Amino acid sequence: MALAMLAETAGGTSRQQILDALGVDSLETLRQQTRAMWLRSYVDDGTVATVPAGSIWLNKGLSYNKDTLDSLAEYYFAGSYAVEMGTEKANKAIAQWLDAQTGGLLQDSTGNIQTSPLDVMRLYATLYYYGRWSQPFHPGNNTQDTFTRADGQEVTAEFMHTKRDSNVLFGETFTAAPLHTKNTSVYFVLPDEGRSVDEVLQDDGLWAGLAHEEDAEGIQWGFYKTEWSLPKFDIASDVDLDETIRALGITDVFSEAADFSALTAGTDLPIELSGAHQAARIQVDEEGIRGVAYTELPAAGAPPPPDDIVIMDLDRPFLLVVTSPVEGVPLFVGVVNDPTATLS
Repeated sequence: MALAMLAETAGGTSRQQILDALGVDSLETLRQQTRAMWLRSYVDDGTVATVPAGSIWLNKGLSYNKDTLDSLAEYYFAGSYAVEMGTEKANKAIAQWLDAQTGGLLQDSTGNIQTSPLDVMRLYATLYYYGRWSQPFHPGNNTQDTFTRADGQEVTAEFMHTKRDSNVLFGETFTAAPLHTKNTSVYFVLPDEGRSVDEVLQDDGLWAGLAHEEDAEGIQWGFYKTEWSLPKFDIASDVDLDETIRALGITDVFSEAADFSALTAGTDLPIELSGAHQAARIQVDEEGIRGVAYTELPAAGAPPPPDDIVIMDLDRPFLLVVTSPVEGVPLFVGVVNDPTATLS
């Protein structure tokens, strides 16, 4: 969503690089796809919530293209705000908006927002997600068990236990099974013994399987009784995305070649993207799963096991993928390396 909004403000080669990275042929196509995904994903009924939001923050006193701001509102549902960049008032206003959209779960990150008088604009895209398990875990079944981290260190974590009938995905490097909320699926992906999470992330069979591609090789689905041992966890990340965006081929926006004429038409403002940042947090407990995130842009497979029961014992690093009801689009992808890690 943040990159789509960035494309709306850009022009020339800068815009084309973003469109190419997003795999769309035109800005109009991007607009329609983004709006459709927003409308089909949005839900908030008390048992499940998928709430995206966006905003653009402008340096008060400068002139901007109203048509671009109108397009951001119409197709991306993004609000526009004018503030005096570089002031504590601006920092606080942005932080308060982000906290409101993410349920206050990212205050360790939003509290560090610092605008600059040189900021021409700041783009923010957020996502709030909550899903109550269709079949909650019973707290009385919880146990204290051992989780082995990637470095071999053993830690004691609180594990939840249950038995379900699950449609299990088997790949060359992993086993994956879902737990369900009202209208989303949360896939827990356990690397095979001797495999790492990084190997699984590079396994194309995982993503083909989760997308239910019929001609995908190296994967098999099967319906099994599944015994779950899942640690409770509360994990967070706070990362810079500059190099990730550059690796997608979006490079002009970080240089003097940047073209943001769609936003600043009629002015000679030299603008380039000063950075890209993302913060996210995912919590899993007996009742369900909650995830929040914001992105900031300042300008032939392994056969199923022979047993009738699949054991999903998540006692070592594993992957978490939350998919939306919109064609299985991933909402969150996370790696749990240590469920006992405390948030700083």
